[in-house]
Amino acid sequence: MGRLYYSADELLARPVLPGMTDPTHLYNHFRPPRPTDLLVTRDPLSGELNVSSGAYGILSDEPLTISMHICRESEDTARNMQTLGTECVVALPARHQVRQVWYAALPIPRGIFEGDVAGFTLLPSRVVSVPGIAECPVNLECRIEWSRNWFSHMALVLQVLGASID
Repeated sequence: MGRLYYSADELLARPVLPGMTDPTHLYNHFRPPRPTDLLVTRDPLSGELNVSSGAYGILSDEPLTISMHICRESEDTARNMQTLGTECVVALPARHQVRQVWYAALPIPRGIFEGDVAGFTLLPSRVVSVPGIAECPVNLECRIEWSRNWFSHMALVLQVLGASID
């Protein structure tokens, strides 16, 4: 098909591409194929770290707020993200990290850190207590503003407090 260009006005008009029936589907194609995003959380009781996969999207730019959804079958992450104000890091991996992301998304037994299985190195955060992932080019340090169980997933609204970008 080749690269297409749309002005801001054309995007607001929601153009329909060949084969598309819903004009809102255009926005689903803004993100190129790449690994899923990673969410690093800490168990409030044991202090253990957890990495799970999910997908994020920008909700607002003032304050910078993102949405994240994770599978509720990731029980450790779902438990870690129940309380408003909880800190976490959303790590955005690069295309070449597909295998590492896949390892981190496996159902790893409790007590084993998924980051170790995937070969990730922890990156100290500057604003939140949860570390990021050094190998990921972007780490968004966040605080949970809202969470809700939504069918098979947990929907999260996170305020971005800081970011490390490689």
